[in-house]
Amino acid sequence: MCTLLRDFQAEAKQAMLVGDSDVDVQTARNAGTWACGVTYGLGSKGLAACPPDLLLDSLTELPGYLDLERAACRQ
Repeated sequence: MCTLLRDFQAEAKQAMLVGDSDVDVQTARNAGTWACGVTYGLGSKGLAACPPDLLLDSLTELPGYLDLERAACRQ
């Protein structure tokens, strides 16, 4: 994750890792990025032990949350 941030010259607060397991959430935490979990996938049962910042049933829901975040930042 840190390599991607460096390669894209992005700050951790500008990035989000989307995954289906506690390992994905922990990777996001270690990099200082947002963690988005999805309820489908092989590791989704482990998300209860390591909850993400955002939990979605479908990635089609994500743009709505990003729009809300942008609106909150403008206030």
